[in-house]
Amino acid sequence: MKNLSKILTGGALIYGAIAFVLWVLLVRAEEGSEGTYIDLLMYMTYLVLVASVLITLVLSIKNIVSDSKKLKYLGKYVVGFGIVFVLSYVLANGNMTKVGELTITESASRWVGTGLYAFYILTVVTFASIIYAGVKGLFSK
Repeated sequence: MKNLSKILTGGALIYGAIAFVLWVLLVRAEEGSEGTYIDLLMYMTYLVLVASVLITLVLSIKNIVSDSKKLKYLGKYVVGFGIVFVLSYVLANGNMTKVGELTITESASRWVGTGLYAFYILTVVTFASIIYAGVKGLFSK
């Protein structure tokens, strides 16, 4: 694990140095020629984003699959979120709406409503959990 840490630290330093050089070149570029450097910096940003997401997903999945208790825990929450979204979909209505020149279809309206209802339900659950934890903490002392 220490070798991996050293490799990642070295890679981050090299990557940071390349980004710094490109930034200096961008700042010193003549008017109209900075597009190339901006493109390179954007590609580097995309590379870091994709690498970060992939590493996070792979390590998270590896960590969850290696422990059956964590897998059961995850399953409970996935089912819970599924129930919230099914309930939100059922509660949402799909009225066709016209806003100015734009017509919103029934399907789009229903999915927007689903997202809003899911947000409301999860917000209420969050506040209820915070209040429950606070009250439980007061009485457990």
